[in-house]
Order: sequence, then structure tokens, then C-alpha cells
Amino acid sequence: MASPRPPGPAPLLPMLLLLAAAARALPGAGGTCPERALERREEEANVVLTGTVEEILNVDPVQHTYSCKVRVWRYLKGKDLVAQESLLDGGNKVVISGFGDPLICDNQVSTGDTRIFFVNPAPPYLWPAHKNELMLNSSLMRITLRNLEEVEFCVEGIGHTWVPSLPVPPAACRGMLCGFGAVCEPSAEEPGRASCVCKKSACPSVVAPVCGSDASTYSNECELQRAQCSQQRRIRLLRRGGPCGECVCQCNPHGSYGGTCDAATGQCSCRPGVGGLRCDRCEPGFWNFRGIVTDGRSGCTREGPGRAGWGTAQGQARPGVLSACSRPRFDTGSGPAVLTSTVPIEPGRWHRLELSRHWRQGTLSVDGETPVLGESPRGTDGLNLDTDLFVGGVPEDQAAVVLERTAVGTGLRGCIRLLDVNNQRLELGSWQGAAAHSSGVGECGDHPCLPNPCRDGAPCQALQAGMFRCQCPPGRFGPTCAEEKSPCQPNPCHGAAPCHVLPEGGATCECPLGRGGALCQIVSEPDDARPFLADFSGFSYLELSGLHTFGRDLGEKMELEVVFLARGPSGLLLYNGQKTDGKGDFVSLALRGRRLEFRYDLGKGAAVIRSKEPVTLGTWTRVSLERKGRKGSLRVGDGPPVLGESPVPHTVLNLKEPLYVGGAPDFSKLARAAAVSSGFDGAIQLVSLRGQQLLTQEHVVRAVDVSSFADHPCTRTSGQPCLNGASCVPREAAYVCLCPGGFSGLHCEKGLTEKAAGDLDALAFDGQTYVEYLSAVTESEKALQSNRFELSLRTEATQGLVLWMGKATERADYVALAIVDGHLQLSYDLGSQPVVLRSSLPVNTNRWLRVRAHRSQREGSLQVGNEAPVTGSSPLGATRLDTDGTLWLGGLQKLPAGQALPKAYGTGFVGCLRDVVVGQRPLHLLEDAVTKPALRPCPAP
Repeated sequence: MASPRPPGPAPLLPMLLLLAAAARALPGAGGTCPERALERREEEANVVLTGTVEEILNVDPVQHTYSCKVRVWRYLKGKDLVAQESLLDGGNKVVISGFGDPLICDNQVSTGDTRIFFVNPAPPYLWPAHKNELMLNSSLMRITLRNLEEVEFCVEGIGHTWVPSLPVPPAACRGMLCGFGAVCEPSAEEPGRASCVCKKSACPSVVAPVCGSDASTYSNECELQRAQCSQQRRIRLLRRGGPCGECVCQCNPHGSYGGTCDAATGQCSCRPGVGGLRCDRCEPGFWNFRGIVTDGRSGCTREGPGRAGWGTAQGQARPGVLSACSRPRFDTGSGPAVLTSTVPIEPGRWHRLELSRHWRQGTLSVDGETPVLGESPRGTDGLNLDTDLFVGGVPEDQAAVVLERTAVGTGLRGCIRLLDVNNQRLELGSWQGAAAHSSGVGECGDHPCLPNPCRDGAPCQALQAGMFRCQCPPGRFGPTCAEEKSPCQPNPCHGAAPCHVLPEGGATCECPLGRGGALCQIVSEPDDARPFLADFSGFSYLELSGLHTFGRDLGEKMELEVVFLARGPSGLLLYNGQKTDGKGDFVSLALRGRRLEFRYDLGKGAAVIRSKEPVTLGTWTRVSLERKGRKGSLRVGDGPPVLGESPVPHTVLNLKEPLYVGGAPDFSKLARAAAVSSGFDGAIQLVSLRGQQLLTQEHVVRAVDVSSFADHPCTRTSGQPCLNGASCVPREAAYVCLCPGGFSGLHCEKGLTEKAAGDLDALAFDGQTYVEYLSAVTESEKALQSNRFELSLRTEATQGLVLWMGKATERADYVALAIVDGHLQLSYDLGSQPVVLRSSLPVNTNRWLRVRAHRSQREGSLQVGNEAPVTGSSPLGATRLDTDGTLWLGGLQKLPAGQALPKAYGTGFVGCLRDVVVGQRPLHLLEDAVTKPALRPCPAP
């Protein structure tokens, strides 16, 4: 026990922050509402838990019902019935709905209330509004020892889980969810049909003006609720007692864009990595806010490995004092519990500590890390405290006891700016009014204007968050009044590249693709054999032609595929919108905490589809996106698709703006529902729309600080692996070599022996010659992940089937090479939908042309002569080609029934073939043939 403290202020010994958990009185439940027996309530609830209400959500102003985010302390029953998707914030929080339900007696809570909750998972007819939520099943119970004992006795006495028959709404209203105060009413004229209608009761004639989030003034709250229902959109109550006035923004001029804010919330438009309502601080994971002004940075700097970000509840350590980690302790009487954080405490940086204790169990989280769990020894559960709460140190008479119990004899030399105990917040900036005693406590932080950072003694004005503003005299510019003239006059950038003035007085050149160097003075020659893999720093981006320019029916359906390598956990991969101000439709793909988020808005709210597993940093990842009408899917690699859909009724996506890849010029101009504020840190290999690669120079409109990713086999400076002038095509971490004429092999290392014009290995086909081969495909390769064909052909025909591999059954898989209207095309069908890749080079020239066709899973490519390869991809689905092991050259006697192919596929090939390679081995046209019709050599041209 603590000894009495002598009167008067006692000297404080600095020590690590000690937080005392203060008990909070809970309001009693009033009323005489009858409640069922506890045994029955427990029997009807599949899940029973204890927890604390942290946030009130989804308040219905008409029905007076709402949901709550609850921090779970303990599951008394049914923990295994709570789906993983229902767990939030590291798995210790859930959303519970049904508060305010008049059918439940004790149905009201406030933030900070701790209760026993009887709940069930939300039934399907309440989806999607309450999907992954728990529904309140009966009255709340206060946390007392007797109540806990009675509930535990009920739980332990039941050996089975009783699944209740949930209340079923009228048949016509089943599954229909009405929002914004509307109610479902069955139709009197059409049985079985129902609609959502607003309540018909009139509002009172009382004039009590209120301001809504739509910037409209209403006579009273009832009128606001009626407008919300009739317009079917959320209108929040901003202010009582007067009409709406003009929104006054208080945005930090350095951390925000233009000083504009949301009229409803006051939220300013923040720069990358900057957060807060006023954009006056760095987000967690970012630092160096002051560098925006002094160094001209475009936003806060992303933290490197081991660096911690800061939040609003913070402490700061002085260099050389703190140990490497935070280590809180507590003792309930049977021995101490010690929790050690995995996040290092860095001297000179702000850190946020979150501590909680429930009975013998405690948690610790530093800077948002996954909470560290601990437990004191069994024996006693309660924490009995009878001393004051000491912050930063203890009096001398307490020092020996503290040292004995905590092994801490010295402690904090630094700053504590905010302390929150059981939702009671203490702003330590005004600690003198709250402290009973103090000793040796001073003010933290240096004044931003001392010494004066402004040049030549210009006046300095202190701002929030340690920032400053210099009032420059005429002829001086910049944040410190150091500039006398614009460094962009005249423009120093080569090639008329845009010049931008930096806040610190310099200039930067925005180099287009093909130019580099500080002044864009270096012209790089394109290397056709080396592909361009875009590398993004987190502050760079590509601007491309909009997705709507690549397909007419993009509004109804869309198929995108992206291959990327991420170095950072969050950032924008791509964004395309409808309007320059971020309003209207949009589609986006972003990383958030290493999980992918596919979002799109068709006009009635955004669909958010989030990957279930985190993305591995530093490795190539392939993600496939599909949208058809309101329904969408996201698939990572070969994993199962994650499904989602946007709100009714719109089904068409309208896009008019450019496509941004890897970032954006101004995140404040993107749709707020896209929820992105930082660029992508990593490399992007592929952005494919229906098989068409978009990351090509012809589609790029603008490139800002984008470099070439050099750590791929196809792009390494030591040389790419493909030989003899072959093209290296990236396939995630691997690659494929497209060989020039006369070469074959995995790396195009094998030369092909040219055959004489009259040699029998150069066969002539007359349109009726069909040659079958079996030895080209072995039994183990009947279900193929890839195909590779190379051959030389000479023809004057405009139609004809050159090669076929597939089955004779109806609607079976196949791969084929055919001449259609004088152009060669590669087509294949893996079971979902056929893909056709068409060459732009005519082949009916009576000259020998080398053909290379390749398929790897769903990806395909076709190259004729020296043209650039044509690439494409089949829809999501199968990746294997199922064949019967037969390859045909020259055509087929009869195409399989049910194949919707052009007439050219039913026409035999007329011309000559030679140097045929299947897989990695040359095909001997005569020796390997199973059926040998009248074969004749190819005549000279």
C-alpha cells in the first residue's frame, strides 16, 4: 500500500507513463418492461459476449434504431459462430445492430458503456445492409459479479446450441430494406408486391430552424427527416437554432489543397500522407510535416522500416533516454503482468500508446500495431487503487515502491501531450488546471519562429502543428522569403518540358517519356527488345487515355487485369472518373493495409470489394477485376473470387476523364468514395483491358517521375535472357522469349536449318490435304497449361485453317491458327469464351513469313514476321487447354459441332509450310505424320 504523502508539492522522479484504469459507473435500466427468463434468453442467443461500446453507427432518425461498434472483452458462448468477416480492427471488435428496437426492453447504450450482449448473426433477409453484423436478441445486462455468474451458469448448463426461428417479415416485404426512415408497405392492389414509402404523419408547426448537410435550412428536425426520406439520401443535422450559413474552412495552408473543405463535415482536402480535419498533421506511417514548407515536399514522407508514425494521443522521447520498447505492467494482487511492445520507441518522435485491461487480461498497442496480449497470474481479478494517478514521475516517498514493483528507477524525459482514461480525455497542454501537485514540469516543443526562419528579418507568424508563415516584403517569394525571381523564367527544361517552382526557391522539370536528367536533357533511345515496366515512388503517376476510349460497351461490362509488385502497404494502383471534381461515376483499384480494394460507383453509391488475404510485399501479384452491371468480382492470382455489387438501380458506368496509374496529380480531385490519398510505391507490369495492354507509349499522355523497374529478368542492365535479338515478354516474375525467324528454343538459342524449296519437309497444301500428328503432344500433356507453335508459311490464299488442336466433341477446348481475310489470327477457347488475336501484317503475299504463337494459361501472343507481338487474355476461369492429343495441319475434314467460328476455319489451307516447331522440338512433317495423304514438296515461287 502507498504511504501517506506529506503536504505540499513533492519533487517528482521521472518515470515511464503509468495509466490507472478508473472504474466507470454504469447507468441503470429504467422502466418496468417484462423480460423473459435468463435461461430462455441465453438459449435463444447463439452468441453471448461482454464488451464496451466504442462508437455509435447508422442512426435512423425516424425509427430511432442504431448500431454500435463494440470492443469485445470475452466470449461467454458461441465464439466460433462469429464469422471472420465480422471481426474488425485486429479481431477484437464487432458491429452489433438492433439498439433502440422497441421489442427489446433494455435496448439503449452510450459510448463507453460495458454490457453483456445476447446476439445472433444477422439472417440473410437482412443482407446486405446488416451482413457480417450481429443482431441484438434480448435485453442488455450490466456487468456485475452476480450477473456474470448467472449467465455463465446458464451457458455451462446447456449442452447444445439452439437455433431460434427468427421473426419472418410479411412475404411481400421479406428481403426488402427501406432506408432513410421509409417503411415497407405491402400493395393493396397487387398482392405479393410491396414498396418503400415515407410516413404520412404531418410534422408539427413549430418553427425551430435547423441546418442540414445539404446546405438547406429546415423549419424543424421533423422536416429534415421528411426531406431525407423523400430524397432517399442521408441528410445530417449540422446545426440547431438557426439557418445554414457559409462554411468557414480552417485548413492548414501547407497540408491542404487550396484551403477548401467539405461543407457538411469541415474536412479539408489533404495532400498525400497528410491527415486531420484541417490537414495539419501527418497520417500514421508518415512523418516530416515541416518538410512540406521548408523542403517543398508535396506531402508527408512515408516511414521507412522501423520508423513509427504519430497520431493525436502521443508521447515524445528525448534522445538517449528511453529504452527500445514500451513495457506497461499491472498487478491485481496475485502477481504482475508485463506486456512488451514490438514497435521500437524512437527518441525525438511522437508515439501513440493504447492500453486496456479487463480482469486479468491486458493489451498494449503502439502506433497502431497488432495488440500485444498479456495476463496476470490466477488468483485475484480486480484492480484496487487508492493513490493518485502520477504522470511522468512519482514523489520521492513513492520511488522505492515503484522501483521494487516495476524495476524502473529513472524514466521519461520527453513530452506527453494527451491522456485518455476510460474515455475521459485530459489535454495536457493545460495540465496546470488539472494537476493536484507537480514538480519540474515545463512546456514541450520549440517555438516555430525562434530563431526566425524568415530571410532578412521578415515577420514570422506561428501556426498550428509547429508550422510558420513568413510575411515577405515586395520582391521576395517562397516560404522563407529567399526567392527574388521565378526560377522558371526563362524555362530551363529541355524539349519544352513543364517547369515547376519549388517552395524552397528552386525548380523541377517534369520530363516526358523518352527524356531524363535534371533538366530533361538526356534523350533515351527506345529499346524494343527491353520492355518498359513502370516504377512508381509514391509521388509519381502515369496519365493514360481513359478506359472508355478502348471499348464501346465498357459501361455495361469491364474486364481488367493488373500485374504489380508492391513495396509499400498502401497506395493507388489505378483510377478513372467521370468528372474533374471527383463527383459522378468512378472505378479504382488501390492497396490499403496490404489488402486490395476494387471500388466503383455507378451513381447510387460505391461498391467496395476487398481481398481477403494480404498482398505479399516485394513479389509480383496478378489481380483480375470484372464488372457486369452492378455485380463485380476481384480475384488475386488463382484464388477464389471475392464478389460484391453496387446499390440499385444504376447498372452503367460512365467515364470521361483520363486513366491514372500509380497515383494522381491531385488526390483531392478524386472521388471521396475511392478513399485514396497516397500514390503507389512499387512497379506495375501490366494493365490489361480485355487482353489489351494499356501501358504502352502510344496510350501514355503524361508521365510524372516514373522510372523503369530494373529488377526483372527482362529489364536488368546486365542483359536480358533472350538471345539472337529475341523479344523478352514479362510474365510476372518469369518471362517468355519471342524468337525471330530462324531461331527457336526457350531462349531462342537454337537455329533452324533452312530447307530447300524442293525439300519434302517444305510441304504443299492444296486445301484438301489434312495431316494428323500425335507425337507432338504426349499423354502427360493432354491438359496443357501452355502452348508454343512456330512455323514458316507462304501463301496467296485469303482464307484457310493452318493449324488445329482440340477435341472432336461439341463446345470443346481448342487452339487454332487460321487465315481470315488475308490476315493470320490465333484463337483459343479454354471453356469460358474464345479469344481471337489478329495480326496486322498481311500473309497472302506469296513470301515466306515466320509465325510465332504462344499461350501461357489465359495469356496469349501472336507475332508474324517482324511486327510487334499481339497479346490478349481469355476471361476469368480455366487456365488449361483440354485436348485429345491430336494436332492437325492444313485443316480439318469437319469442324466440331457447336463451335461458332468464321467460315475460313472450315476452308483448307492452300500454300506451303516448313520449319514447324511444337513446344520445344521441331516437327518432322513427313516422319511424324500419322495420316499420310498424297504429300508433295512445295514448288518454288
